[in-house]
Amino acid sequence: MNQLEVYQFIGRTLSPYSNMDSNIVCAQQIMHRELDWERIISIATGHLVAPALYASLLRKDFLKLLSEELQHYFHTMYSYNTQRNVGLNGQIEELLHYLPPGAILLKGGASLTSELYSQVGERVMRDLDILVKIESMHSTVKQLFSIGYRYCELDSLPAPPLDEQEDPIEALNARGLGYMHHIYPLVHPKHNASVELHRQPLLQLGERELLSSGEAFSNAVQCKNLKMLSIEHRLLHNFFHAQIQDRNGLLGKIDLMQAYEFVQLVYRHQGAVQWDQLQRRVKECGLEIHFQVYLLYVEDYFYCPIPENTSISRRSRRIIKRQQLLEKYKVLRIIHGPTMLFVFSICRELSPIRVKEKYGPISFVIAYLMAITTLPFRLLKPGTIKATFRQLRDSFRG
Repeated sequence: MNQLEVYQFIGRTLSPYSNMDSNIVCAQQIMHRELDWERIISIATGHLVAPALYASLLRKDFLKLLSEELQHYFHTMYSYNTQRNVGLNGQIEELLHYLPPGAILLKGGASLTSELYSQVGERVMRDLDILVKIESMHSTVKQLFSIGYRYCELDSLPAPPLDEQEDPIEALNARGLGYMHHIYPLVHPKHNASVELHRQPLLQLGERELLSSGEAFSNAVQCKNLKMLSIEHRLLHNFFHAQIQDRNGLLGKIDLMQAYEFVQLVYRHQGAVQWDQLQRRVKECGLEIHFQVYLLYVEDYFYCPIPENTSISRRSRRIIKRQQLLEKYKVLRIIHGPTMLFVFSICRELSPIRVKEKYGPISFVIAYLMAITTLPFRLLKPGTIKATFRQLRDSFRG
């Protein structure tokens, strides 16, 4: 099986839109031993959808078609993730007592709390992302420090503040990280997930924000004892984070976990999504083609229908064909991935937002000269090299 075939099998199995015909195809593939389960498990685990794959196989009555060894593996892995997510729910409940009014739970934490998935063990969680108003950021950090949270050191970033006394926003600015949309992660010795307090929902990469903090807070909805983004904002957040911020669109890749979450959001809120609002916003931000490609992805892999009155350009269709060729042929991925990563790294380091944040109010010409002069040293930092190596490793493993 090539990577494209694996993606299509995983997508068909996960999809809440799958029909009788697609289920028959999946069942026949399993019964006739046409599947490379080692590759499927490797990709599903790498994309953090292995627990969801188990739940879907069980839900669609496919699990019994697998060998006992595979069934045992999936069950063990799913049970562990269920226990972990139960613990994360407890961590979220504890955090509610120390967060300022109006704080918004983002991404996986929102999905877990709102029961987006049928089973608690389906979603793999890496951290808890929480949007906090900038004027409440420092006091929130002090509250979390009071119950045992501490800053986490990251290889790719300068050392964090030693304690809660330093203002977290000023700490970012002082370390040349003023462009970041969240402060240093906070960890607790008794909890599994780190906590990222966001001052903005997304990393701003252009002059026009796709989703600002003000809009997020103004349109937030109540869910149980906390707030989360509106459905339109959750879809925008998911798209931008996966395709733009994580560079998957540029690298010709797809994040199956984020795509599956997008599909679940659409499926659970059918008829309630204001698609015209979403499309108008992505067009204003110059992201229309990227959004169309994402819609084509979830249609092709998960059978998620393209919204009515949505026109897909020829360019978007050409891009999806090109990316499917990358998924089908490993040699193309090996060439394409490192090349695009190198180009993107240079563009990122020389972006106007980063240059302005790093060099402050001095002349823009002088700032760019300094940025270009120091570029090789920044690209050769241990943290940057480590992140680049991970990207290259993923390209070759695929």
